[in-house]
Amino acid sequence: PVSSLEFRAVIGRLRPRFRVVAPDLLSFGQSTGPAKGAGFTQQARALRGLFDALSLDRFDFVGHDWGGPIGLGAAAEAPGQVDRIVLLNTSILPDFEPPLAWRPIIAPLIGELTLVGANLMSHTLPLMLEAVRHDRELHQRYLEPMAHAATRRTILKLERRDGYEAVCQRIVRWLREMGGPRLLIWGTGDPYFRREYRRLQAAIPDVRRITLPGAGHFASEDAPEAVSRHIDDFLLSGRCTAPGLGLRA
Repeated sequence: PVSSLEFRAVIGRLRPRFRVVAPDLLSFGQSTGPAKGAGFTQQARALRGLFDALSLDRFDFVGHDWGGPIGLGAAAEAPGQVDRIVLLNTSILPDFEPPLAWRPIIAPLIGELTLVGANLMSHTLPLMLEAVRHDRELHQRYLEPMAHAATRRTILKLERRDGYEAVCQRIVRWLREMGGPRLLIWGTGDPYFRREYRRLQAAIPDVRRITLPGAGHFASEDAPEAVSRHIDDFLLSGRCTAPGLGLRA
């Protein structure tokens, strides 16, 4: 939800056996975006364009936070391309509501003042991401995109779930017809999604769940070894691992 930087340890572990593509969403990381910000529909459309430009026949999908509904929303346009799905601390359910304590912050006018004007997300990031409390350089790398007004406006659109419900309705319809394996990896110390994994387990057919008690919202930063191992094992389970077999993103 901030940068593909958070998956660097996972990427390093998967690269010997897979081709890994780690896109930054519009206005985040190294990606540019519209000055007025980009909500879920626009983000999913842009990511769908990347899938098409890469000419992917089939791929595995890993998504965290906003990347869950945005990525699967893009994939839902051609669901036959997707093989295995891994979701980390996210929700793809149309009726998801953020925590009560967070809702006043994204309210009309207040959201513009706090998230766009005061760049509140840059101040709350250390509360969600323990790794940046101990590494000033890493903290700065995460904060860089938030220096841009377009990024802060995008954050506000996404926090207000602009286009979220429509994107998730497509995903839920598609998941009912999908037969590939699915995995939830969940940092149980997440103050934002808390126990959303229980609703996801009930809504996603045949999904497996792995909980990480020592991790929070950014499980791939808090427990990179465990997240990497679980993803690697899940993607390889029951699959031929001959070099060059298939294309995985």
